Amino acid sequence: MTTVEYKQIGAFSSQDGALTGIIWIVSFACYIGMFLNQSMLIPCLALALLSPFFVAWRLKKFRDNIFDGKIDGRSAFNYSFFVFFGASVLMAAAQYIYFAFLDRGFYLGHIKALVGNENNRALLNAMKMTPEAIVKVYEGITPIQHAISGFSQNIFLGFILSIPIAILMKRKHN
Repeated sequence: MTTVEYKQIGAFSSQDGALTGIIWIVSFACYIGMFLNQSMLIPCLALALLSPFFVAWRLKKFRDNIFDGKIDGRSAFNYSFFVFFGASVLMAAAQYIYFAFLDRGFYLGHIKALVGNENNRALLNAMKMTPEAIVKVYEGITPIQHAISGFSQNIFLGFILSIPIAILMKRKHN
């Protein structure tokens, strides 16, 4: 891979990372909205599950339009992982902003209601857990911990998902 190709991968994957990050932020907003309206579960899951296909589609466009239809597996992996990395940074920032400035106990209140539900109490008791212990854990999580946890999970999933995306999207040089 030449320096020019590496710069192109970096530039285009940054743009696609921003687009993927926006998709994830909308999915996160639907997740939070799900506590008020359960029908928000559908767009939440749809956006989250479709994002790897979006990344693959953007990689295909990049491969066909910028690299003339040819990209090796390593370059395809780098592009895909850089997209997920950029999206993870945006998502972590959005989660931090939400939990630090916008939430005001909304999420924790719904967690308390969820674990306080009689059906869920029975499930927790079967697992030898108490609702109070779960609430105590959630009360101790700071906004930056939410953001770092989400960032770490997204980076890990992005790494894992980049492997099949790169395998499917690579094209050998002729």
